[in-house]
Amino acid sequence: MRHSRLFILLFGTVMMISILFWLSWTKEGPSLSNYLETIELLEKQNDSLKTVNKGFEGRLNLLQNNRDSLKVALEQKDSDIKRLINRKHDKVLSISKYDNDELLEFFARVKTDSLHHSK
Repeated sequence: MRHSRLFILLFGTVMMISILFWLSWTKEGPSLSNYLETIELLEKQNDSLKTVNKGFEGRLNLLQNNRDSLKVALEQKDSDIKRLINRKHDKVLSISKYDNDELLEFFARVKTDSLHHSK
């Protein structure tokens, strides 16, 4: 009796394993040609994206060059503004040191258009 139970259990196990192998072999999975087609399609898309990327790299280089030239121009303008501010402060400082007679002489040399416009 013991041997028959063992035999039935062993026979059942072998049958189950055989059925599982048979089912796994008969299932249709994706074929190799589908994989190859997918790989080719992805390679084409990759090449297309590389071309688009090169276009973006060219545009990026152009924008970076523009940014650099604008940065140089901005630095030059900033330098000019600082120089003009310093000149103005120097003039104001020199005028503020004048005494009354020097101020009168300074403003006597200032010409305006108000004399030329009469109503």
